[in-house]
Amino acid sequence: MAKTDFFTALPPTVSALIITDYLKLKDIVGLDTAFCGKDARNRFLAIYHEDACVLKIKQHSVVTFTTPTFLWLASRSLCVEGISLHKTWNPSFTDKFIDYAVACGRQIKFFHPALESGDTVTVEQFVSITKQCPEMAIIAGIRASFVTEHAMRTVRASNPKLMSLHVIEGDEAPEDLSALTYVVAGGLPSLKTLRIPFTEDLGTTLVRIAQNCLNLEKVEVKLGSNYDLKLPNGDNVLVALSECANFDSLVLPAHTVTDVGLRALSKCSTLSVLELSDNADVTLEGFEALSKGCPELKELRLPDIQARQGAPRLSTTQFTNLQKLSLRCCTALRDADVTHLAATCPKLIDVDLYMCVNLSDASICALSVGCPSLKKLNIVGVQFCDDTFAQLAQTSRNITHLTCTPNELFDEREGVIAAFTHLTKLEFLNVERTNLLNHPVVVSTLLENCPQLNTLESMYAEVCEEIMELMANASFQYYRDGIFER
Repeated sequence: MAKTDFFTALPPTVSALIITDYLKLKDIVGLDTAFCGKDARNRFLAIYHEDACVLKIKQHSVVTFTTPTFLWLASRSLCVEGISLHKTWNPSFTDKFIDYAVACGRQIKFFHPALESGDTVTVEQFVSITKQCPEMAIIAGIRASFVTEHAMRTVRASNPKLMSLHVIEGDEAPEDLSALTYVVAGGLPSLKTLRIPFTEDLGTTLVRIAQNCLNLEKVEVKLGSNYDLKLPNGDNVLVALSECANFDSLVLPAHTVTDVGLRALSKCSTLSVLELSDNADVTLEGFEALSKGCPELKELRLPDIQARQGAPRLSTTQFTNLQKLSLRCCTALRDADVTHLAATCPKLIDVDLYMCVNLSDASICALSVGCPSLKKLNIVGVQFCDDTFAQLAQTSRNITHLTCTPNELFDEREGVIAAFTHLTKLEFLNVERTNLLNHPVVVSTLLENCPQLNTLESMYAEVCEEIMELMANASFQYYRDGIFER
């Protein structure tokens, strides 16, 4: 293939370049300029090579390395700011990669070894890389088995500007992450984000980290394989985190949090995201303190939470900035609670009431009237009739994602057809255990009026041949169990 100068031939409106297998790197004139030239940085948002190399130019240069991509860059002494090893990475090249990291030196600020997919690096090689990159600010995706005293002491000594640390579970459920405390020994004011798996010693570890990282802003804990463990001192964790002046986001399987912890967390006036799951030790008093002290809260997720004194009502108007709410499986929730919520949280765009089985039409009507910006709604397990669905469609025309399992929905097809003429922005529709896919007129109306629809699910429902033909003509592919995507 003749070499082509794409960078002068492309229209000026193009902001991203995709290079497939049909165009090899060596066939593109000026690619060196694209990787590191000033003109390309001002022009391109990103360059994609095949399915493995992603180079973000305007924000920060992060390359996802396959072995050939790495060898190409290294042979031209091209430096990057961030490195992510692709799942196809050949570990036998890791030592050469370390030499490349030495050459890049202080420029490398981001490292993601992609250990979710295989053994791309060993613990010893990881330690060596951190030593060579003193400006490292983000370490993402290291296994819990890498959290040893030696490795964490090296990270602390070599990377004093570390801002974000992400630990994944790995092949086995981690038992101990206490070595994380060596990263923050003596204080690490730069650390702002921490993502770690759940372990039995988590409470004590988080308390020590919070005490040494007063600029901590985000903490996310994933349950993973340790879903049966209980956090023994949830209140202590929240009390420690509340001393971080700019604390913004907390995701914690806090089984033992009480009102004491919520009152402490209410000191975090900058808190915008909170998820506390599977908790039965909070009362209305704790939620009221949280709502008054955290007026900037935008996301509140309380899956499986059952307050001792009934549902966790948002009984003040302090949550006026709330945009996303999840109360999945909160069986104590009643229509009166959702009605009050809809009236006091007008900015809601995403509401998840999955399996809140004691709710009815009244809750859906209240949300449709009180939350005009609503885009995503999950009401699986909430029973409602066609009239309610019609009102939802008429008053909530911004909905893009709808998941529901109505009791008698689609039995009266005229009302449903009329409703779909209003949901013109719909992108995702999941109507499990209904007979939607047996009504060609309903599906035709849906396809005609919802041009942005790209996923239709009706799991556990039989799909007739006429529907299969309709969906195929609309460029949908059938996958399994009533799931269509395009």
